[in-house]
Amino acid sequence: MQQPAIPLFEACELLFSYNRGQSLALDGVNTRIEQGSFVAIIGPNASGKSTFACHCNALLFPTGGAFYVLGQASTAESENVLETRQRVGLVFQNPDNQTLMGIVEEDLAFGLCNLGLPASEIEQRISEALCIVGMEEFSTSSTQRLSAGQKQKVALAAVLAMRPSCLVLDEATAMIDPASRREILDVLSCLCREQGMTIILITHNMSEAQLADHVLVLGQGRVVLEGSPAEVFSHANLLLELGLELPTPDWLQHELVQAGAPPVTDAPTHTDPSRTQAESILCLEDVSYVYDVGTPFATEALHKVTLNIRRGETLVLMGKPGSGKSTLLQLLNGLLRPTQGRVLLHSQDIWQQRRLILGVRNTVGLVFQYPEHQLFEATVGSDIAFGPRMMGLEPDEIEERVKRALGFVGLSPDLAERSPRSLSTGQKRLVAIAGVMAMEPEVLVLDEPTAGLDPRTRREILASLQAYRQQLNGALVIATHTFEYVAALAKRIVVLDAGSVVRDG
Repeated sequence: MQQPAIPLFEACELLFSYNRGQSLALDGVNTRIEQGSFVAIIGPNASGKSTFACHCNALLFPTGGAFYVLGQASTAESENVLETRQRVGLVFQNPDNQTLMGIVEEDLAFGLCNLGLPASEIEQRISEALCIVGMEEFSTSSTQRLSAGQKQKVALAAVLAMRPSCLVLDEATAMIDPASRREILDVLSCLCREQGMTIILITHNMSEAQLADHVLVLGQGRVVLEGSPAEVFSHANLLLELGLELPTPDWLQHELVQAGAPPVTDAPTHTDPSRTQAESILCLEDVSYVYDVGTPFATEALHKVTLNIRRGETLVLMGKPGSGKSTLLQLLNGLLRPTQGRVLLHSQDIWQQRRLILGVRNTVGLVFQYPEHQLFEATVGSDIAFGPRMMGLEPDEIEERVKRALGFVGLSPDLAERSPRSLSTGQKRLVAIAGVMAMEPEVLVLDEPTAGLDPRTRREILASLQAYRQQLNGALVIATHTFEYVAALAKRIVVLDAGSVVRDG
């Protein structure tokens, strides 16, 4: 009689706590993942998805219950810890957390060198991995000058080059444009079907989850539902109650276009006459920007961009990774100074006088792609209060603004005393947005504000942003790859390609 195959991973009443049992990130998880399967893990923010992923890679060990890798219990004292970490490749949400070297090919070589591979094989693996993710032309580029989407591709390539038997991706495609995302998902499916690699894909994109053999739904640290995609997505009411959604069919973008949203790929360049009548708040005039001027790494990120942002409008900025979106946003906020051209705030060149550049940072609020980059205080409340405090506001006004900002992003006031480091990535993003909202800037600039957020939170934050804009009669500028979530919000879409505006309408 044939023995049943040993699962790659098995969780038995798995418990895990980050704070010595005061609260549980995983609360009695029971599931198994078979070798060679393609599994999608979905669930709202802070449901335990990333914590479960770290158990697969032996970065975390159970607080209670048990977690088995190929039938062996995973503990800090296990003899198979290093073997597990070699077998299971983990791509984090934030690629900066696993980028070690300054040059792309050196970053990919780091792990391979540690395996003691010969130079010829290292070169071959680097070339193959970069080709898979479409980054071969960036092999000698500085990792610090890549866009977030490009960094995600490099992080994925670095793990693929190690040739693990299991690949765990924690929202690893969130910053990548739709076309590249489809290509990478095709590669993952091929690796699973043809080479038997186990794929575990953590995602908030339900269309991605549909590609899997098996879907695991987590909620509040527990398994709420699991089964084939057809079985899981048949429980529509339960998924909606969790704040998730059903897979978006291909016809949605067509329906959006029929409702008046322009297709990004072939939208004609035109100017809405009503826009020209509104007051101009912020303007780029013939702006170019070059990173590392005068060095071998000099790269032109923007080329002669002219853009006018008017009161009352919501502008969505789109483009492939490396098209210049994040650079443009930092120019709006005065974090970068143009190599050529002018940035005008209320018709004044912000770089003409020191007081103007200081003022623009109060008037134009910027939320970065990675919220960890702007959270630094001991508690959530003090982090949100930091900006208003630096503005010299009275304590009562600061307290009121903190409460108002938490309300805008849908976070409970109880979180005010929590450490930002104890929050999920999605919650950190909301706190970062709240911290900028509390300063009540005229122009709110957000770089991928919905990345890492579950569908319900994503819808709520977009509605909150719109309400914020209307209340302050200001402007929103949002850079994103997620067209379907902002199409109804935006009255204007600007598309960048290779540092130039190719569509504005």
